[in-house]
Amino acid sequence: MSEFYDVGQERKGTRDIRILLLEIFETVVFIGLAAFVFRTFFFAPFGSPGFGMAGTLLPGEHVLANRIIYGLASPFTGEHIIRLKHVKRNEVVVFNDPVQDGKYAIKRCVAVGGQSVRIEEKRLYVDSVEFKLPEESERGAELIIDGRFSPRDNLAQFRIPAKGDTVYLDSLKIFELDYIANLIRQENPGKRLTSTADLMVNGKYANDLTFDDYRSEQRKPDGTLNFDAMNWIELNNVLNFLQAKDDSLKCSFRRTMYVDGKELKKYVVKTRAIFLMGDNWDESMDSRYTGYISEERVVARVSLIFWSKYGGNFRFRRLFLFI
Repeated sequence: MSEFYDVGQERKGTRDIRILLLEIFETVVFIGLAAFVFRTFFFAPFGSPGFGMAGTLLPGEHVLANRIIYGLASPFTGEHIIRLKHVKRNEVVVFNDPVQDGKYAIKRCVAVGGQSVRIEEKRLYVDSVEFKLPEESERGAELIIDGRFSPRDNLAQFRIPAKGDTVYLDSLKIFELDYIANLIRQENPGKRLTSTADLMVNGKYANDLTFDDYRSEQRKPDGTLNFDAMNWIELNNVLNFLQAKDDSLKCSFRRTMYVDGKELKKYVVKTRAIFLMGDNWDESMDSRYTGYISEERVVARVSLIFWSKYGGNFRFRRLFLFI
């Protein structure tokens, strides 16, 4: 009997180990699946993108962002399956930046579709009311850049198109054309959007003018300037150059856009557009330069800072700060 009992005990021990390993495996899988679901649909960590949001967010900081607040999104495409709410002004959001090949970026929403925006001497106005960034935001240098050279500190008033609006391209300012082009690309990822730019001097085409004394890397094989490859800021610089040489000239650019080779004269906006800016006024590459962002590219709203370290310095006072 004792021999039979010992063998039984050995078998029972082996079986218990197998059950234990199976239970451990099931627990690990469950924890991994729960973490995946939590991170994919509810909250996820993101890194702070350099100095663009200083001093709200500092380099080396990591934030926890709320994914579910705007709705349930597909983990594969990022598109919202169920929309719970829209992005509101003053919210700090994480989005897929179309200018950076879809990399995540963090900016503050300052205006939405249907609102008018203008920037005047480093002051932002939305619907003619000043929008004030947080007090801790870095305003940068006292130097004010003329709007003819950069949109950083001055930008003529424009209206962000609302969802469903029909936009007539020939009625837009040159910077608005680039803004809407950025939105069109986001809303039509499977289509090819191209554009041409023709220089008009005193009402006549002047693409063949020589620009030997103008510095630019955007040149065609024959040495002439490649206006088609220039963004609106570069085109503005060409106009400034011509005006400086002869202020009696009436110069402008005429842009033409094409979708899959077909000229586009008007466009119906498909999604809700938002205008994003960084809290660090001088150092942020944002909608002032690149244009509108489709709300569909927003993946989360920043909730709090859970890690703050830059170089060898650990910032204990900034841990668990709510944004």
